[in-house]
Amino acid sequence: MLSYSAHEAEGVLILTVEDPGPDQFSTTQREWLYTTIETREDPRFVIDLGALTYLGSSDIGLLVTIKRRVDARKGKVLLVNVDPFIVDVLRTMRIDRLFPMAADVPSALATLSS
Repeated sequence: MLSYSAHEAEGVLILTVEDPGPDQFSTTQREWLYTTIETREDPRFVIDLGALTYLGSSDIGLLVTIKRRVDARKGKVLLVNVDPFIVDVLRTMRIDRLFPMAADVPSALATLSS
């Protein structure tokens, strides 16, 4: 599964996805991710998928869970730097409707600040 690193820009938490290889995502990291989403004062998030060219079903499930948790907080989440193949997969699954997308982090920040 995917691995995430985080930094903040303009009050928005940017989650940068890294591909650590198979079976490297730990329950502890998933718990950190969920806790971060549920406890952040500002519930605006950007998920940068620029390092990926493929998402497995468990990765897509994790993104959907993140979206649900952000929605429960009345927050917003945008995907950025999404590979065209991943966009096609999300469209085929009709999951693209759940995730607004932006070309890059500055575009996402502009969208989230309006």
